[in-house]
Amino acid sequence: MRRPHPLQRRQHGLSLLELLLATTLGLLLGAAALQLLLEVRRNQAALERSALVSESARFALHSLASSSRQAGFWASFLPEHDNPYARQPLTGYPQRLQPPTPCLPFAQWSADEQDNRLRMPLQSFAAVPAGCESLLRQHKAGSDILLVRHVEAQPSSGVGNARLHLQVALCHRQPRGHYRLAASGFDALQRDCQTPAPLHRYLERLYFVRQDHTLMRAERIGNEGSEWNLQPLVDGIEQLVVELGLDQRDAEGSPVDYQRAPQPLAGRSQARYRGDGRAEGPFVRCPLQGCTADQLLAVVVVRLHVLARAAQRESLPGSQRRYQMGGSSYPVDERTGARLRELHSLSVLLPHVALRRQAP
Repeated sequence: MRRPHPLQRRQHGLSLLELLLATTLGLLLGAAALQLLLEVRRNQAALERSALVSESARFALHSLASSSRQAGFWASFLPEHDNPYARQPLTGYPQRLQPPTPCLPFAQWSADEQDNRLRMPLQSFAAVPAGCESLLRQHKAGSDILLVRHVEAQPSSGVGNARLHLQVALCHRQPRGHYRLAASGFDALQRDCQTPAPLHRYLERLYFVRQDHTLMRAERIGNEGSEWNLQPLVDGIEQLVVELGLDQRDAEGSPVDYQRAPQPLAGRSQARYRGDGRAEGPFVRCPLQGCTADQLLAVVVVRLHVLARAAQRESLPGSQRRYQMGGSSYPVDERTGARLRELHSLSVLLPHVALRRQAP
């Protein structure tokens, strides 16, 4: 009879207990690996949602800030209340100074209405202003509305689609401060008093939050400024708050009353600068009917607060929260389900207004 090899005598199979133990350990390790994978995927999804919310808030702020920085750019035109070299007495103060009517058709603009649009290039409202009900019918109640006015820096080659343009006279034979804001009939001349002055396209833009939490822009376009173009800019914007910083004192610390006509220079007197181009005192949030003319004339800084939110709710319910947006508190009820939100704020200087008031 053949004897088994010694190594063969030492080989044994797995017992049932050992097999069950190995299977259990394998299942536990697999479950732990699966749990780790799911946790990594959840964290990755949360990071992506957070990045998307941050990106929405930053892009919204960038859009609002870029437009606000251009407020009050009128090419070579200088509003008379900010002209430190004015030598002619001004009349009609303060009754001529009235906040512009935002959505008023161009055909109804009076001379004072045009002047006030150039004097007050930035406005904000806590509710839909009169005359804009049709244009802003989807405005989200409780969020602010920002209105910015300026002209394009690059001169236009012509007037297309009856768009509004600004033409400023530089000829000494024409009245000082003469300009033409219209879609036709331009008569302003260059310094040589022969060449037509350049045309700059006039821009008037309204920014607001729509009811579906989309930041919108309404821009006055053709047909002599009677038509508006609505364009969605950023999704996921829940709230917009606009605060205005007012230049209320001059370089010597004396209060400035923009409702009073500036005194003209006599002889070779030095220039008189109204204000100092800096915001003094607390920032102002315009009420439902908008700010007063005295406040709008003094605006040199705008502070923007944007609350962005994720599209989907989180699985767990939250609690009532409040977001401090400047001087205002915005409540959020998360008891039916939490939602990722981020609050971003930015202060923007209006250089084309502020630098006119700073002595060199």
